[in-house]
Amino acid sequence: MSNEIVLTSKYWDCECAENYIHPRSVSSCAICKSRRSEQPQSRVNEVVAHGLPLMPARRPTPLALDGGDSAASEQLSTPEVLSTLQGESTPAHRK
Repeated sequence: MSNEIVLTSKYWDCECAENYIHPRSVSSCAICKSRRSEQPQSRVNEVVAHGLPLMPARRPTPLALDGGDSAASEQLSTPEVLSTLQGESTPAHRK
């Protein structure tokens, strides 16, 4: 079993003990006032455990210039893999 920590840039963690995972579109937590720019990205396993979606809805890309009717799906970014979290803050729920 790997000890790697897998993070996603789609969510971030605030300092709250509960409901600490926020989507990237939210810039600050209304409860603890943490700001996204000062907090770590969320761990993929915690995002999944909370039932939050990791992948956006697949959107078709524009049709080929040759008029072909098969639309490919956009390539989705993969989560970042970190073996250590040096320099990252530790939210309350992980202390």
